[in-house]
Amino acid sequence: MRFPADGHWKQSFDSTLGRPGAVNRELRAGLYVYSMLAEQGIEPSQVSVAVVVHGTATFDFLTDERYRAHYGDIANPNSAVLDEFIAYGGEVWVSGFGLEFRKLTTADLLPNVGLSPAGLVAHAELARQGYTLNPFGRATEQPAPTFTPISGPFPLSQAVRVGNVLYLSGDLGIAADGSGLEPGGIEPETRRMMARIGETLAGHDLDYDDLFKCSVFLADMDDWRAFNAVYQEFFEADRYPARSAFAVSGLAANARVEMECMAWAK
Repeated sequence: MRFPADGHWKQSFDSTLGRPGAVNRELRAGLYVYSMLAEQGIEPSQVSVAVVVHGTATFDFLTDERYRAHYGDIANPNSAVLDEFIAYGGEVWVSGFGLEFRKLTTADLLPNVGLSPAGLVAHAELARQGYTLNPFGRATEQPAPTFTPISGPFPLSQAVRVGNVLYLSGDLGIAADGSGLEPGGIEPETRRMMARIGETLAGHDLDYDDLFKCSVFLADMDDWRAFNAVYQEFFEADRYPARSAFAVSGLAANARVEMECMAWAK
């Protein structure tokens, strides 16, 4: 196979997994594309490589100070690699959803890292520009679970991703100011709980349509109809997740409802 003299190679990578103290896997692969083709006599001007970043890989592209603060005084090894990648003409696009979810801002990012509204938006735009998404061993790789920490003293993760499934911990209708449960009973409590689940999904570039299984825990089964009335507002009529429901003797914070879900993280 020969690369045409007037050809232009456009390749994109999807990066979701960050590993403390390690160079981002997709960034390294993107740099390798440039260096490998250069060894074959192909000019960097004939090559365009982009890396789309979301999930825990977001932390790989933080300033050294912010990286150390997150990982516990571990230096960020990605800065020099990123500089070399950018020098070739490469692009890195971080999901704005993921950045906001992790309470980060563009000031926390390394120089020359771009911001996209979401990972899906970045891939759609790159595809429109003629980029091909490189699977980079995804068909055979079995990545380790990735954990999304939760704020506060509780010994649980907000979500854990295993392969293409995101497991969400049970959520409650905690008020936006964190002062306690959303007041007003089962309906406002359910609506607030669903909003919190939506925020967790958005942090992984997902939404309610990606949910495929939920388990509902009710302190009083008499709330069943009122719960359903709010719950169904968040889904298309033909896309409800599979679901189980249980009456329980009590819930944390004296909540009236708790729900845990699984989402397809494509």
